[in-house]
Amino acid sequence: MSYSDFKTLKELEKKFGVGYQINSLFSSIQPIEPSQFLLHTLSIAKLLPSTFSEKSRSENLITPILFEVFEQSQQTITVFSGCTLVINNELTGICDYVISKKRRLLTLDAPIVCIVEAKQRSIDEGLAQAGAELIAATLFNQQEQYDIDIVYGAVTNGIEWKFLSLQHNILRIDDEFYFSTGDNLKILLGIFQIILTS
Repeated sequence: MSYSDFKTLKELEKKFGVGYQINSLFSSIQPIEPSQFLLHTLSIAKLLPSTFSEKSRSENLITPILFEVFEQSQQTITVFSGCTLVINNELTGICDYVISKKRRLLTLDAPIVCIVEAKQRSIDEGLAQAGAELIAATLFNQQEQYDIDIVYGAVTNGIEWKFLSLQHNILRIDDEFYFSTGDNLKILLGIFQIILTS
């Protein structure tokens, strides 16, 4: 079953015994200043008519932010785009973005610490898909002998970001939306800093 086949959080509970909660994921966020390069790139991207498609949103809005996260981490991570993550017949497919906490990888390797799912419109429609991907990431880490307590994910249309985490069969969905515009971008980068250092 492909990750994109999961449409409701109830499906994750029935198939994998993963429940969900809605609460605050990040108690104290230290804002991170974005580089001038990122600010300039996003200002150009928002002028492009092509940002109406999911693919162009990924390329023009999401990828620059993840490149910034890569730089802010002092290049200690690897960001994969459009990579296949196959665990079994029930958990298979292509993830839009996967962040591994290893540097300069040529192929996907553990530990996976974050998965980002791109959506053109509704963020809520992507929560079940992202949840399934987090289940797969957790199993992948375990298969590779990495006992990581918590794996994070995000669903975004490039402007709005909704974060979630998986820990002990509980999918926690942040009760806040975060944004990549204005001063909110500093908060968004601060969240990624929390994820990479947790």
